[in-house]
Amino acid sequence: MSDGKNLVKGVVKGVAKPVHLGKTTQVWDVSITNEKNELACVSRLTMLVLKPAEDKG
Repeated sequence: MSDGKNLVKGVVKGVAKPVHLGKTTQVWDVSITNEKNELACVSRLTMLVLKPAEDKG
């Protein structure tokens, strides 16, 4: 995660855009901006995609 501007109060907006959407992994770029649309933070998120557990009930 890389910080840009410090935010103490106000409204922020987060936007996530997919970089890779595979069968078992996903990679997303996340940007957070303030009310003036100034970049406050960027991050890259990598996730493992799991199958749902089977219902044994």
